[in-house]
Amino acid sequence: MLVNRLMEESSDFKPKLSSKAQIRFFKKDERGEFYVIGAKGTGDYLKIHSIGKDIVEMLDGNTTVNDIISTLKSKGVDTDVPRFVTLLANKGLLENVAEPKKHERTSSLLIHYIPLFKNTEQALRLTYSAFHRFFSRKLLSVLIAFNAAMFVVFLLAMLTGYLDVNQVFFLNGSIVSAIGIYALVIMPFLIAIHEFSHALVCFHYGGRPQEMGIALFVFAPFFYADTSDTWMLSKKQSIMVFLAGPLSDFFVGNLFFLISFVLPENFASLMRMVAFGSYLVVLMGFNPLIESDGYYVLQTLIDFPNLVSHARTYPILWIRNKLRLVSREDYKEISESYSNREQRILAIYAPIAALINALFIGIMGYWAVLFTSSYWVMISTVVKTFPNISAASLIAFGIQSFYVAIIVIFCSSLIKRLINRRSTSST
Repeated sequence: MLVNRLMEESSDFKPKLSSKAQIRFFKKDERGEFYVIGAKGTGDYLKIHSIGKDIVEMLDGNTTVNDIISTLKSKGVDTDVPRFVTLLANKGLLENVAEPKKHERTSSLLIHYIPLFKNTEQALRLTYSAFHRFFSRKLLSVLIAFNAAMFVVFLLAMLTGYLDVNQVFFLNGSIVSAIGIYALVIMPFLIAIHEFSHALVCFHYGGRPQEMGIALFVFAPFFYADTSDTWMLSKKQSIMVFLAGPLSDFFVGNLFFLISFVLPENFASLMRMVAFGSYLVVLMGFNPLIESDGYYVLQTLIDFPNLVSHARTYPILWIRNKLRLVSREDYKEISESYSNREQRILAIYAPIAALINALFIGIMGYWAVLFTSSYWVMISTVVKTFPNISAASLIAFGIQSFYVAIIVIFCSSLIKRLINRRSTSST
């Protein structure tokens, strides 16, 4: 393994930094200066301390690991150089390592990724050539004004009773059927546009989005795009990439709402459901307590990468310390890896995020139970009325059957992942 090679051959191994690697300043606090290092298009980036930057600058292919260790010790710095070099190699940032670890988007307990396209540059280049004019400030101002005006019209139409709430939200059908339409038809369509907009704006600023695919989030399918290259963009550019998704959905929803006024009532109702779905996606997208666009904007503004993962692990560490399940020395070492400002942020953010996420999972679980129980009732109805069942009922049954299949796949994947984690931790 590479780690063993570096540990055993550190005396003569001469690591060389990849020519594609880029470094940019990230932030400065009481712990010192921090930088981001990575290569565009790889999806792998590291936040490193100024000591790490000093090591990186010595990776010229002529200096051995032992030479680097000696140079640092002469400056009073004692750090694990082989481990750091191994980390760079596993991220594909060294030229003279044969098989660097490939970047893979990892699934979690709530979300499962299914990559479809590993290289999207050609598709993005063609799309960008057709839509590059949309990036002009004048046209952007017009689009923002259009979005604001149409959203005001939608709200006024709802408040004055001009639009029937039941018709707009549920297509005059049951809530179960409406959830199926939103989850399987409207939301995937909106999120596909949402994610492609992220990728397109990232491409506009010089990033190279690579992977795109489908993911399952709490039973619902949606599209995703890897825009990790935002780490090498400026703070303003990164925020624009994150805002591109919700703003594009907002525009699509308003456009469908405008079109609905010239369509027959049934089609108009469906168009207004799309509009409502887009507003819902925008609202959910700006939630800073889940890993959404609002969260990424927040972590960019406060310079706190992986805020959610830290918000999950930091409270557990604090509780383990209070219960004396971790030594004071270990707790002090880990807690000091956070700045004073970061500890204050986690003290506020972590409990709120945990509460909101628990509530969200509870609501989704309730919907899943409601949907599944209604499905069994529908099966009984289909069996009793077949072959005289109506086309509308048959379509609704098909939608719910597909949705139940998604639930089964997700739960099976979740159980398998839990078993794998348990077996891995026990070995």
